[in-house]
Amino acid sequence: MHDEVNKLKAEINQLKSQSQNIARILAQMGEAANIGYWEVEISTGRIYWSSKTHEILGTDPETFSPQVGDGLKFVSPIYQAIITSHYSELVEKNIPSDVELQIIRADKQVPWVRATGRIVLNPDRTKLAYGTFQEIHQQKLVSIERDSLDERLKLILDTFNIGFWDWTISTDELIWNEPMFRLFGVKPSEFNNHFSGWAKTVHPDDVESTSKEATEAIQHSKYFNSSFRILHPEEGIRYIRGSAIIIRDESGKPIRLQGINYDVTQEKEVENKLRMLEALVNASPDIFGIATPKGEVLFLNKTAQLYGWTEYKSLGDIFPVDSIAKYASEIFPVLKEKGHWNGEVMFRDPNAETDFPVHQHSFLLRNHEGKTMAVATIATDLREKKKIEKVLEEQRIKMVQASKMTSLGEMAGGMAHEINNPLAIIKGNVALLEMQCSDSQPDMQQLRKSLTTIDLTVDRIAAIIKALRSFAKDGSQDPLIEIPVAPMIENTLNFFRNRIASANVKLTLDIQIPSLIILARQTQISQALANLLSNAFEAAKVSAKPEIVIEILRRDSHVLIKVIDSGEGIPE
Repeated sequence: MHDEVNKLKAEINQLKSQSQNIARILAQMGEAANIGYWEVEISTGRIYWSSKTHEILGTDPETFSPQVGDGLKFVSPIYQAIITSHYSELVEKNIPSDVELQIIRADKQVPWVRATGRIVLNPDRTKLAYGTFQEIHQQKLVSIERDSLDERLKLILDTFNIGFWDWTISTDELIWNEPMFRLFGVKPSEFNNHFSGWAKTVHPDDVESTSKEATEAIQHSKYFNSSFRILHPEEGIRYIRGSAIIIRDESGKPIRLQGINYDVTQEKEVENKLRMLEALVNASPDIFGIATPKGEVLFLNKTAQLYGWTEYKSLGDIFPVDSIAKYASEIFPVLKEKGHWNGEVMFRDPNAETDFPVHQHSFLLRNHEGKTMAVATIATDLREKKKIEKVLEEQRIKMVQASKMTSLGEMAGGMAHEINNPLAIIKGNVALLEMQCSDSQPDMQQLRKSLTTIDLTVDRIAAIIKALRSFAKDGSQDPLIEIPVAPMIENTLNFFRNRIASANVKLTLDIQIPSLIILARQTQISQALANLLSNAFEAAKVSAKPEIVIEILRRDSHVLIKVIDSGEGIPE
Protein backbone atom coordinates (compact mmCIF):
# COMPACT_ATOMS: atom_id res chain seq x y z
CA MET A 1 0.00 0.00 0.00
CA HIS A 2 2.80 2.35 0.93
CA ASP A 3 4.51 1.61 -2.34
CA GLU A 4 1.33 2.37 -4.30
CA VAL A 5 0.96 5.71 -2.57
CA ASN A 6 4.51 6.63 -3.31
CA LYS A 7 4.06 5.51 -6.88
CA LEU A 8 0.92 7.65 -7.17
CA LYS A 9 2.73 10.68 -5.72
CA ALA A 10 5.52 10.19 -8.18
CA GLU A 11 3.03 10.11 -11.06
CA ILE A 12 1.35 13.25 -9.71
CA ASN A 13 4.69 15.05 -9.43
CA GLN A 14 5.54 13.95 -12.92
CA LEU A 15 2.23 15.23 -14.23
CA LYS A 16 2.72 18.49 -12.32
CA SER A 17 6.20 18.81 -13.75
CA GLN A 18 4.84 18.16 -17.22
CA SER A 19 2.09 20.74 -16.61
CA GLN A 20 4.66 23.27 -15.48
CA ASN A 21 6.81 22.49 -18.50
CA ILE A 22 3.81 23.00 -20.74
CA ALA A 23 3.10 26.29 -18.96
CA ARG A 24 6.71 27.33 -19.47
CA ILE A 25 6.49 26.45 -23.16
CA LEU A 26 3.26 28.46 -23.44
CA ALA A 27 4.99 31.31 -21.62
CA GLN A 28 7.87 31.18 -24.09
CA MET A 29 5.39 31.21 -26.95
CA GLY A 30 3.75 34.19 -25.29
CA GLU A 31 7.11 35.92 -25.03
CA ALA A 32 7.43 35.63 -28.77
CA ALA A 33 3.98 37.17 -29.11
CA ASN A 34 4.92 39.96 -26.67
CA ILE A 35 2.56 38.48 -24.04
CA GLY A 36 3.57 37.91 -20.46
CA TYR A 37 2.59 34.83 -18.43
CA TRP A 38 1.85 34.44 -14.71
CA GLU A 39 0.71 31.72 -12.38
CA VAL A 40 -0.13 31.30 -8.69
CA GLU A 41 -0.45 28.05 -6.77
CA ILE A 42 -3.38 28.80 -4.50
CA SER A 43 -2.42 26.27 -1.78
CA THR A 44 1.24 27.26 -1.43
CA GLY A 45 1.17 30.87 -2.65
CA ARG A 46 3.98 30.16 -5.06
CA ILE A 47 4.10 32.85 -7.77
CA TYR A 48 5.70 32.78 -11.19
CA TRP A 49 6.12 35.69 -13.61
CA SER A 50 7.57 35.25 -17.06
CA SER A 51 10.37 37.56 -18.20
CA LYS A 52 7.86 39.44 -20.42
CA THR A 53 5.64 40.01 -17.36
CA HIS A 54 8.66 41.42 -15.53
CA GLU A 55 9.41 43.59 -18.55
CA ILE A 56 5.86 44.94 -18.68
CA LEU A 57 5.92 45.74 -14.94
CA GLY A 58 9.42 47.23 -15.16
CA THR A 59 10.99 44.76 -12.68
CA ASP A 60 14.26 42.80 -12.92
CA PRO A 61 13.70 39.01 -12.64
CA GLU A 62 17.24 38.64 -11.27
CA THR A 63 16.62 40.91 -8.29
CA PHE A 64 12.85 40.92 -7.85
CA SER A 65 11.03 37.79 -6.72
CA PRO A 66 7.27 38.36 -6.58
CA GLN A 67 5.44 37.52 -3.43
CA VAL A 68 1.74 37.22 -2.58
CA GLY A 69 0.11 40.64 -2.98
CA ASP A 70 2.96 42.14 -5.02
CA GLY A 71 0.94 42.05 -8.20
CA LEU A 72 -1.77 44.29 -6.70
CA LYS A 73 0.83 46.89 -5.77
CA PHE A 74 1.48 47.55 -9.46
CA VAL A 75 -2.20 48.13 -10.20
CA SER A 76 -3.41 51.73 -10.40
CA PRO A 77 -5.55 52.58 -7.33
CA ILE A 78 -8.48 53.23 -9.65
CA TYR A 79 -8.53 49.56 -10.69
CA GLN A 80 -7.39 47.80 -7.49
CA ALA A 81 -10.94 47.10 -6.30
CA ILE A 82 -11.87 45.72 -9.73
CA ILE A 83 -8.83 43.39 -9.85
CA THR A 84 -9.47 42.20 -6.30
CA SER A 85 -13.07 41.38 -7.20
CA HIS A 86 -12.07 39.59 -10.41
CA TYR A 87 -9.40 37.53 -8.62
CA SER A 88 -11.84 36.49 -5.87
CA GLU A 89 -14.42 35.36 -8.42
CA LEU A 90 -11.68 33.51 -10.32
CA VAL A 91 -10.48 31.58 -7.25
CA GLU A 92 -13.78 31.05 -5.48
CA LYS A 93 -16.22 30.64 -8.38
CA ASN A 94 -13.90 29.65 -11.21
CA ILE A 95 -15.11 32.64 -13.28
CA PRO A 96 -12.54 33.47 -15.96
CA SER A 97 -11.20 37.01 -15.87
CA ASP A 98 -10.37 39.33 -18.75
CA VAL A 99 -9.89 43.01 -17.92
CA GLU A 100 -8.15 46.09 -19.28
CA LEU A 101 -6.53 48.37 -16.69
CA GLN A 102 -3.74 50.79 -15.99
CA ILE A 103 -0.68 49.77 -14.01
CA ILE A 104 2.04 51.77 -12.32
CA ARG A 105 5.39 50.38 -13.42
CA ALA A 106 8.46 50.37 -11.24
CA ASP A 107 9.71 53.40 -13.20
CA LYS A 108 6.37 55.19 -12.51
CA GLN A 109 5.10 54.96 -16.08
CA VAL A 110 1.38 54.26 -16.31
CA PRO A 111 0.64 52.07 -19.36
CA TRP A 112 -2.55 50.23 -20.26
CA VAL A 113 -2.45 46.41 -20.05
CA ARG A 114 -4.76 43.50 -20.60
CA ALA A 115 -4.82 40.82 -17.88
CA THR A 116 -6.54 37.44 -18.20
CA GLY A 117 -6.96 34.71 -15.65
CA ARG A 118 -8.06 31.03 -15.52
CA ILE A 119 -8.21 28.25 -12.92
CA VAL A 120 -6.96 24.73 -13.51
CA LEU A 121 -6.81 21.76 -11.08
CA ASN A 122 -3.45 20.16 -10.57
CA PRO A 123 -3.29 16.33 -10.54
CA ASP A 124 -3.27 16.56 -6.75
CA ARG A 125 -6.56 18.51 -6.91
CA THR A 126 -4.92 21.77 -5.87
CA LYS A 127 -5.85 24.93 -7.76
CA LEU A 128 -3.49 26.73 -10.08
CA ALA A 129 -4.37 30.26 -11.21
CA TYR A 130 -2.67 31.35 -14.41
CA GLY A 131 -3.09 33.93 -17.07
CA THR A 132 -1.58 36.38 -19.49
CA PHE A 133 -0.31 39.92 -19.17
CA GLN A 134 -0.11 42.07 -22.31
CA GLU A 135 0.75 45.72 -22.80
CA ILE A 136 -1.91 47.39 -24.97
CA HIS A 137 -1.06 51.02 -24.30
CA GLN A 138 -0.97 52.28 -27.90
CA GLN A 139 -3.96 50.19 -28.94
CA LYS A 140 -5.91 51.46 -25.93
CA LEU A 141 -5.08 55.08 -26.65
CA VAL A 142 -6.27 54.58 -30.21
CA SER A 143 -9.41 52.88 -28.91
CA ILE A 144 -10.06 55.69 -26.42
CA GLU A 145 -9.57 58.31 -29.10
CA ARG A 146 -11.85 56.38 -31.45
CA ASP A 147 -14.51 56.07 -28.76
CA SER A 148 -14.12 59.77 -28.00
CA LEU A 149 -14.49 60.61 -31.65
CA ASP A 150 -17.52 58.36 -31.88
CA GLU A 151 -19.08 60.10 -28.88
CA ARG A 152 -18.29 63.52 -30.28
CA LEU A 153 -19.64 62.52 -33.67
CA LYS A 154 -22.81 61.19 -32.08
CA LEU A 155 -23.15 64.41 -30.08
CA ILE A 156 -22.73 66.51 -33.22
CA LEU A 157 -25.17 64.39 -35.21
CA ASP A 158 -27.76 64.51 -32.42
CA THR A 159 -27.27 68.20 -31.65
CA PHE A 160 -27.61 69.35 -35.24
CA ASN A 161 -30.14 66.65 -36.12
CA ILE A 162 -27.87 65.15 -38.77
CA GLY A 163 -28.91 61.70 -39.88
CA PHE A 164 -26.38 58.95 -40.65
CA TRP A 165 -27.19 56.02 -42.92
CA ASP A 166 -25.43 52.90 -44.20
CA TRP A 167 -26.67 51.08 -47.30
CA THR A 168 -25.31 47.68 -48.36
CA ILE A 169 -25.87 47.44 -52.10
CA SER A 170 -25.88 43.65 -52.50
CA THR A 171 -28.46 42.99 -49.76
CA ASP A 172 -30.32 46.31 -50.08
CA GLU A 173 -30.02 46.70 -46.31
CA LEU A 174 -30.39 50.31 -45.20
CA ILE A 175 -29.52 51.25 -41.62
CA TRP A 176 -30.53 54.59 -40.08
CA ASN A 177 -29.42 56.25 -36.85
CA GLU A 178 -31.96 57.89 -34.56
CA PRO A 179 -31.79 61.42 -36.07
CA MET A 180 -32.65 59.96 -39.49
CA PHE A 181 -36.04 58.83 -38.21
CA ARG A 182 -36.72 62.25 -36.71
CA LEU A 183 -35.53 63.97 -39.87
CA PHE A 184 -37.88 62.01 -42.13
CA GLY A 185 -40.73 61.73 -39.63
CA VAL A 186 -40.65 57.92 -39.73
CA LYS A 187 -41.11 55.56 -36.78
CA PRO A 188 -38.42 52.85 -36.50
CA SER A 189 -41.13 50.20 -36.30
CA GLU A 190 -42.56 51.35 -39.65
CA PHE A 191 -39.27 51.42 -41.55
CA ASN A 192 -38.44 48.36 -43.69
CA ASN A 193 -34.64 49.00 -43.72
CA HIS A 194 -34.53 48.97 -47.50
CA PHE A 195 -34.02 51.52 -50.27
CA SER A 196 -37.75 51.43 -50.98
CA GLY A 197 -38.41 52.60 -47.42
CA TRP A 198 -36.40 55.74 -48.10
CA ALA A 199 -38.05 56.26 -51.50
CA LYS A 200 -41.51 56.33 -49.85
CA THR A 201 -40.54 59.44 -47.88
CA VAL A 202 -39.21 61.39 -50.89
CA HIS A 203 -41.38 63.81 -52.85
CA PRO A 204 -42.69 61.93 -55.93
CA ASP A 205 -41.17 64.53 -58.26
CA ASP A 206 -37.69 63.99 -56.79
CA VAL A 207 -37.50 60.18 -56.46
CA GLU A 208 -36.37 59.47 -60.01
CA SER A 209 -33.83 62.30 -60.27
CA THR A 210 -32.26 61.55 -56.86
CA SER A 211 -32.10 57.81 -57.58
CA LYS A 212 -30.44 58.58 -60.91
CA GLU A 213 -27.85 60.79 -59.19
CA ALA A 214 -27.07 57.98 -56.72
CA THR A 215 -26.73 55.44 -59.55
CA GLU A 216 -24.35 57.69 -61.51
CA ALA A 217 -22.27 58.33 -58.38
CA ILE A 218 -22.02 54.59 -57.68
CA GLN A 219 -20.89 53.91 -61.23
CA HIS A 220 -18.49 56.75 -61.83
CA SER A 221 -17.60 58.58 -58.63
CA LYS A 222 -16.30 58.25 -55.12
CA TYR A 223 -18.80 60.63 -53.59
CA PHE A 224 -22.53 61.27 -53.78
CA ASN A 225 -24.08 64.72 -53.19
CA SER A 226 -27.70 65.63 -53.76
CA SER A 227 -30.60 67.76 -52.55
CA PHE A 228 -34.18 66.60 -52.62
CA ARG A 229 -37.57 67.15 -51.03
CA ILE A 230 -39.35 64.86 -48.61
CA LEU A 231 -42.97 64.66 -47.48
CA HIS A 232 -42.75 64.93 -43.72
CA PRO A 233 -45.99 63.62 -42.15
CA GLU A 234 -46.22 66.57 -39.74
CA GLU A 235 -44.17 69.38 -41.28
CA GLY A 236 -45.08 68.98 -44.94
CA ILE A 237 -42.48 69.53 -47.65
CA ARG A 238 -38.92 69.76 -46.31
CA TYR A 239 -35.65 70.14 -48.22
CA ILE A 240 -32.93 67.57 -47.45
CA ARG A 241 -29.29 67.56 -48.47
CA GLY A 242 -27.44 64.25 -48.70
CA SER A 243 -23.74 63.45 -48.94
CA ALA A 244 -22.19 60.00 -49.05
CA ILE A 245 -19.00 58.11 -49.79
CA ILE A 246 -19.03 55.02 -52.01
CA ILE A 247 -17.07 52.11 -50.50
CA ARG A 248 -15.61 49.66 -53.03
CA ASP A 249 -13.92 46.28 -52.72
CA GLU A 250 -10.40 45.49 -53.92
CA SER A 251 -11.63 45.09 -57.48
CA GLY A 252 -13.29 48.50 -57.44
CA LYS A 253 -16.82 47.12 -57.24
CA PRO A 254 -19.14 49.34 -55.16
CA ILE A 255 -20.40 47.47 -52.10
CA ARG A 256 -21.72 50.10 -49.68
CA LEU A 257 -22.71 53.73 -49.33
CA GLN A 258 -22.31 55.59 -46.06
CA GLY A 259 -23.64 59.11 -45.77
CA ILE A 260 -25.45 61.83 -43.91
CA ASN A 261 -28.69 63.77 -44.40
CA TYR A 262 -29.63 67.10 -42.89
CA ASP A 263 -32.50 69.55 -43.23
CA VAL A 264 -31.78 72.60 -45.42
CA THR A 265 -35.35 73.91 -45.65
CA GLN A 266 -34.51 77.20 -44.00
CA GLU A 267 -31.45 77.58 -46.22
CA LYS A 268 -33.55 76.89 -49.31
CA GLU A 269 -36.18 79.41 -48.21
CA VAL A 270 -33.46 82.00 -47.71
CA GLU A 271 -32.01 81.14 -51.14
CA ASN A 272 -35.44 81.57 -52.73
CA LYS A 273 -35.93 84.91 -50.98
CA LEU A 274 -32.47 86.05 -52.03
CA ARG A 275 -33.20 84.94 -55.58
CA MET A 276 -36.45 86.95 -55.60
CA LEU A 277 -34.69 89.90 -53.99
CA GLU A 278 -31.93 89.73 -56.59
CA ALA A 279 -34.52 89.66 -59.38
CA LEU A 280 -36.31 92.63 -57.81
CA VAL A 281 -33.07 94.57 -57.38
CA ASN A 282 -31.97 93.85 -60.94
CA ALA A 283 -35.39 94.85 -62.31
CA SER A 284 -35.32 98.17 -60.47
CA PRO A 285 -34.50 101.34 -62.45
CA ASP A 286 -32.61 102.55 -59.38
CA ILE A 287 -28.92 101.95 -58.74
CA PHE A 288 -28.14 99.35 -56.07
CA GLY A 289 -24.63 98.81 -54.79
CA ILE A 290 -22.70 97.33 -51.87
CA ALA A 291 -19.15 98.33 -50.96
CA THR A 292 -16.68 97.49 -48.22
CA PRO A 293 -15.86 100.15 -45.61
CA LYS A 294 -12.60 100.67 -47.53
CA GLY A 295 -14.48 101.53 -50.71
CA GLU A 296 -14.18 98.32 -52.75
CA VAL A 297 -17.39 97.68 -54.71
CA LEU A 298 -18.76 94.19 -54.00
CA PHE A 299 -22.11 94.25 -55.80
CA LEU A 300 -23.83 96.30 -58.50
CA ASN A 301 -27.26 95.59 -59.94
CA LYS A 302 -27.90 95.54 -63.68
CA THR A 303 -29.00 99.17 -63.76
CA ALA A 304 -25.68 100.23 -62.24
CA GLN A 305 -23.78 98.07 -64.71
CA LEU A 306 -25.58 99.80 -67.60
CA TYR A 307 -23.72 102.95 -66.60
CA GLY A 308 -20.44 101.14 -67.29
CA TRP A 309 -19.51 100.39 -63.68
CA THR A 310 -18.20 96.98 -62.70
CA GLU A 311 -17.82 95.14 -59.42
CA TYR A 312 -14.58 94.97 -57.43
CA LYS A 313 -13.66 98.49 -58.49
CA SER A 314 -12.91 101.51 -56.33
CA LEU A 315 -15.56 104.09 -55.44
CA GLY A 316 -13.32 106.56 -57.26
CA ASP A 317 -14.57 105.03 -60.54
CA ILE A 318 -18.17 105.90 -59.60
CA PHE A 319 -17.96 109.19 -57.74
CA PRO A 320 -16.36 112.42 -58.96
CA VAL A 321 -13.77 114.12 -56.78
CA ASP A 322 -16.25 116.50 -55.14
CA SER A 323 -18.55 113.64 -54.12
CA ILE A 324 -15.66 111.67 -52.64
CA ALA A 325 -14.76 114.72 -50.58
CA LYS A 326 -18.39 114.97 -49.47
CA TYR A 327 -18.32 111.31 -48.46
CA ALA A 328 -15.27 111.87 -46.31
CA SER A 329 -16.45 115.10 -44.67
CA GLU A 330 -20.22 114.59 -44.39
CA ILE A 331 -21.64 111.21 -45.36
CA PHE A 332 -19.32 108.78 -43.54
CA PRO A 333 -19.48 110.66 -40.21
CA VAL A 334 -23.30 110.55 -40.34
CA LEU A 335 -23.26 106.87 -41.34
CA LYS A 336 -20.97 106.07 -38.44
CA GLU A 337 -23.18 107.95 -35.96
CA LYS A 338 -26.69 107.12 -37.21
CA GLY A 339 -26.18 104.10 -39.44
CA HIS A 340 -27.83 105.73 -42.49
CA TRP A 341 -27.67 108.83 -44.69
CA ASN A 342 -30.02 110.48 -47.23
CA GLY A 343 -29.20 113.25 -49.62
CA GLU A 344 -28.24 114.39 -53.08
CA VAL A 345 -24.78 113.73 -54.53
CA MET A 346 -23.16 113.55 -57.93
CA PHE A 347 -22.27 110.30 -59.69
CA ARG A 348 -19.90 109.81 -62.59
CA ASP A 349 -21.26 108.40 -65.87
CA PRO A 350 -18.21 106.81 -67.56
CA ASN A 351 -20.17 106.14 -70.74
CA ALA A 352 -21.20 109.77 -71.22
CA GLU A 353 -18.12 111.09 -69.39
CA THR A 354 -20.33 113.44 -67.41
CA ASP A 355 -21.42 113.88 -63.80
CA PHE A 356 -25.10 113.61 -62.95
CA PRO A 357 -27.20 114.15 -59.79
CA VAL A 358 -28.74 111.29 -57.79
CA HIS A 359 -30.74 111.02 -54.60
CA GLN A 360 -28.82 108.55 -52.47
CA HIS A 361 -29.85 106.48 -49.45
CA SER A 362 -26.94 104.68 -47.77
CA PHE A 363 -26.99 102.44 -44.72
CA LEU A 364 -24.57 100.18 -42.88
CA LEU A 365 -24.69 96.39 -43.03
CA ARG A 366 -23.57 94.95 -39.70
CA ASN A 367 -22.95 91.40 -38.45
CA HIS A 368 -24.48 89.90 -35.30
CA GLU A 369 -21.73 91.52 -33.23
CA GLY A 370 -22.57 94.98 -34.55
CA LYS A 371 -19.39 95.25 -36.62
CA THR A 372 -19.77 97.06 -39.93
CA MET A 373 -19.28 94.64 -42.82
CA ALA A 374 -20.33 96.80 -45.77
CA VAL A 375 -22.18 99.92 -46.90
CA ALA A 376 -25.32 99.48 -49.03
CA THR A 377 -26.50 102.26 -51.34
CA ILE A 378 -29.71 102.89 -53.29
CA ALA A 379 -29.51 105.80 -55.70
CA THR A 380 -32.08 107.34 -58.04
CA ASP A 381 -30.91 109.13 -61.19
CA LEU A 382 -32.34 112.66 -60.94
CA ARG A 383 -31.61 113.83 -64.49
CA GLU A 384 -35.09 113.15 -65.85
CA LYS A 385 -36.66 114.43 -62.66
CA LYS A 386 -34.67 117.64 -62.89
CA LYS A 387 -35.82 118.11 -66.48
CA ILE A 388 -39.45 117.53 -65.49
CA GLU A 389 -39.10 119.86 -62.51
CA LYS A 390 -37.70 122.55 -64.79
CA VAL A 391 -40.62 122.18 -67.19
CA LEU A 392 -43.11 122.15 -64.29
CA GLU A 393 -41.50 125.25 -62.79
CA GLU A 394 -41.76 127.04 -66.10
CA GLN A 395 -45.41 126.02 -66.36
CA ARG A 396 -45.99 127.06 -62.76
CA ILE A 397 -44.56 130.49 -63.42
CA LYS A 398 -46.79 130.84 -66.49
CA MET A 399 -49.81 129.73 -64.47
CA VAL A 400 -48.97 132.20 -61.70
CA GLN A 401 -48.67 134.95 -64.22
CA ALA A 402 -51.96 133.91 -65.80
CA SER A 403 -53.55 133.80 -62.38
CA LYS A 404 -52.24 137.28 -61.66
CA MET A 405 -53.64 138.51 -64.92
CA THR A 406 -56.99 137.03 -63.96
CA SER A 407 -56.74 138.74 -60.58
CA LEU A 408 -55.85 141.96 -62.31
CA GLY A 409 -58.96 141.61 -64.43
CA GLU A 410 -61.02 141.10 -61.28
CA MET A 411 -59.37 144.16 -59.76
CA ALA A 412 -60.08 146.28 -62.79
CA GLY A 413 -63.37 147.58 -61.37
CA GLY A 414 -61.73 148.60 -58.12
CA MET A 415 -58.80 150.12 -59.93
CA ALA A 416 -61.14 152.10 -62.22
CA HIS A 417 -62.87 153.49 -59.14
CA GLU A 418 -59.58 154.26 -57.42
CA ILE A 419 -58.29 156.12 -60.52
CA ASN A 420 -61.61 157.74 -61.50
CA ASN A 421 -61.86 159.59 -58.19
CA PRO A 422 -58.43 161.26 -58.57
CA LEU A 423 -59.20 162.01 -62.23
CA ALA A 424 -62.43 163.73 -61.22
CA ILE A 425 -60.47 165.82 -58.74
CA ILE A 426 -57.96 166.75 -61.44
CA LYS A 427 -60.72 167.62 -63.89
CA GLY A 428 -62.47 169.82 -61.32
CA ASN A 429 -59.28 171.68 -60.48
CA VAL A 430 -58.52 172.15 -64.17
CA ALA A 431 -61.94 173.79 -64.56
CA LEU A 432 -61.11 176.12 -61.68
CA LEU A 433 -57.81 177.00 -63.31
CA GLU A 434 -59.55 177.81 -66.59
CA MET A 435 -61.96 180.08 -64.73
CA GLN A 436 -59.09 181.86 -62.94
CA CYS A 437 -57.15 182.27 -66.16
CA SER A 438 -60.14 183.96 -67.88
CA ASP A 439 -60.37 186.51 -65.05
CA SER A 440 -58.37 189.73 -65.54
CA GLN A 441 -57.18 189.49 -61.96
CA PRO A 442 -56.81 185.78 -61.10
CA ASP A 443 -56.62 184.66 -57.50
CA MET A 444 -53.00 183.49 -57.26
CA GLN A 445 -53.53 181.74 -53.96
CA GLN A 446 -56.39 179.72 -55.45
CA LEU A 447 -54.28 178.91 -58.48
CA ARG A 448 -51.47 177.56 -56.32
CA LYS A 449 -53.97 175.51 -54.28
CA SER A 450 -55.48 173.92 -57.42
CA LEU A 451 -52.04 173.14 -58.81
CA THR A 452 -50.98 171.55 -55.51
CA THR A 453 -54.17 169.43 -55.46
CA ILE A 454 -53.54 168.31 -59.05
CA ASP A 455 -49.91 167.41 -58.21
CA LEU A 456 -50.88 165.32 -55.14
CA THR A 457 -53.64 163.61 -57.10
CA VAL A 458 -51.23 162.72 -59.92
CA ASP A 459 -48.85 161.21 -57.30
CA ARG A 460 -51.76 159.16 -55.98
CA ILE A 461 -52.54 157.84 -59.46
CA ALA A 462 -48.84 157.11 -60.03
CA ALA A 463 -48.67 155.15 -56.76
CA ILE A 464 -51.71 153.08 -57.79
CA ILE A 465 -50.18 152.35 -61.19
CA LYS A 466 -46.82 151.50 -59.58
CA ALA A 467 -48.53 149.07 -57.21
CA LEU A 468 -50.36 147.50 -60.14
CA ARG A 469 -47.14 147.10 -62.12
CA SER A 470 -45.41 145.64 -59.05
CA PHE A 471 -48.19 143.10 -58.59
CA ALA A 472 -48.04 142.04 -62.23
CA LYS A 473 -44.29 141.37 -62.41
CA ASP A 474 -42.28 138.26 -61.30
CA GLY A 475 -40.65 139.21 -58.02
CA SER A 476 -38.98 135.86 -57.24
CA GLN A 477 -35.53 137.30 -58.01
CA ASP A 478 -36.03 140.61 -56.20
CA PRO A 479 -33.68 141.28 -53.28
CA LEU A 480 -34.89 141.12 -49.71
CA ILE A 481 -35.63 144.61 -48.40
CA GLU A 482 -37.09 146.16 -45.28
CA ILE A 483 -40.81 146.79 -45.83
CA PRO A 484 -43.14 148.73 -43.48
CA VAL A 485 -46.07 146.39 -42.93
CA ALA A 486 -48.93 148.90 -42.57
CA PRO A 487 -48.32 150.81 -45.84
CA MET A 488 -47.79 147.54 -47.73
CA ILE A 489 -51.17 146.26 -46.54
CA GLU A 490 -52.86 149.59 -47.34
CA ASN A 491 -51.44 149.57 -50.88
CA THR A 492 -52.66 146.00 -51.45
CA LEU A 493 -56.10 146.79 -50.01
CA ASN A 494 -56.47 149.60 -52.60
CA PHE A 495 -57.10 146.85 -55.18
CA PHE A 496 -60.00 145.41 -53.20
CA ARG A 497 -61.71 148.22 -51.30
CA ASN A 498 -64.24 149.00 -54.03
CA ARG A 499 -65.15 145.29 -54.56
CA ILE A 500 -65.41 144.72 -50.81
CA ALA A 501 -67.56 147.79 -50.26
CA SER A 502 -69.86 147.10 -53.21
CA ALA A 503 -70.55 143.58 -51.88
CA ASN A 504 -71.36 144.95 -48.41
CA VAL A 505 -68.52 142.94 -46.86
CA LYS A 506 -67.32 144.36 -43.56
CA LEU A 507 -63.55 144.93 -43.55
CA THR A 508 -61.62 145.20 -40.29
CA LEU A 509 -57.90 145.98 -40.19
CA ASP A 510 -56.23 145.23 -36.83
CA ILE A 511 -52.58 146.36 -36.73
CA GLN A 512 -51.31 146.05 -33.16
CA ILE A 513 -47.93 147.67 -33.91
CA PRO A 514 -48.19 150.14 -36.86
CA SER A 515 -44.42 150.59 -37.04
CA LEU A 516 -43.65 146.92 -37.78
CA ILE A 517 -41.04 146.33 -40.48
CA ILE A 518 -40.34 142.98 -42.18
CA LEU A 519 -37.53 141.70 -44.37
CA ALA A 520 -39.10 140.30 -47.55
CA ARG A 521 -39.57 140.66 -51.29
CA GLN A 522 -42.29 143.28 -51.63
CA THR A 523 -43.80 141.94 -54.82
CA GLN A 524 -44.10 138.38 -53.48
CA ILE A 525 -45.57 139.40 -50.12
CA SER A 526 -48.07 141.70 -51.84
CA GLN A 527 -49.06 138.95 -54.27
CA ALA A 528 -49.49 136.44 -51.43
CA LEU A 529 -51.65 138.89 -49.48
CA ALA A 530 -53.69 139.69 -52.60
CA ASN A 531 -54.38 135.98 -53.16
CA LEU A 532 -55.51 135.59 -49.54
CA LEU A 533 -57.80 138.65 -49.81
CA SER A 534 -59.26 137.41 -53.10
CA ASN A 535 -60.05 133.99 -51.62
CA ALA A 536 -61.42 135.57 -48.43
CA PHE A 537 -63.67 137.89 -50.45
CA GLU A 538 -65.13 135.01 -52.52
CA ALA A 539 -65.86 133.03 -49.35
CA ALA A 540 -67.20 135.91 -47.26
CA LYS A 541 -69.53 137.52 -49.81
CA VAL A 542 -71.90 134.50 -49.83
CA SER A 543 -71.99 134.11 -46.02
CA ALA A 544 -74.80 135.27 -43.77
CA LYS A 545 -72.69 137.99 -42.16
CA PRO A 546 -69.95 138.76 -44.67
CA GLU A 547 -66.79 139.96 -43.00
CA ILE A 548 -63.02 140.00 -43.55
CA VAL A 549 -60.58 140.63 -40.70
CA ILE A 550 -56.87 141.33 -41.23
CA GLU A 551 -54.69 140.91 -38.14
CA ILE A 552 -51.02 141.85 -37.88
CA LEU A 553 -49.32 140.16 -34.90
CA ARG A 554 -45.75 139.92 -33.69
CA ARG A 555 -44.42 136.47 -32.67
CA ASP A 556 -40.90 136.74 -31.25
CA SER A 557 -38.72 137.59 -34.25
CA HIS A 558 -41.49 136.99 -36.81
CA VAL A 559 -44.58 138.87 -38.01
CA LEU A 560 -47.85 136.96 -38.46
CA ILE A 561 -50.37 138.26 -41.02
CA LYS A 562 -53.79 136.62 -40.64
CA VAL A 563 -56.66 136.97 -43.13
CA ILE A 564 -59.88 135.68 -41.56
CA ASP A 565 -63.19 135.45 -43.40
CA SER A 566 -66.75 134.51 -42.42
CA GLY A 567 -67.05 131.79 -45.07
CA GLU A 568 -67.95 128.15 -44.27
CA GLY A 569 -64.41 126.94 -44.87
CA ILE A 570 -63.17 123.83 -46.73
CA PRO A 571 -65.38 120.75 -46.03
CA GLU A 572 -63.54 117.79 -44.41
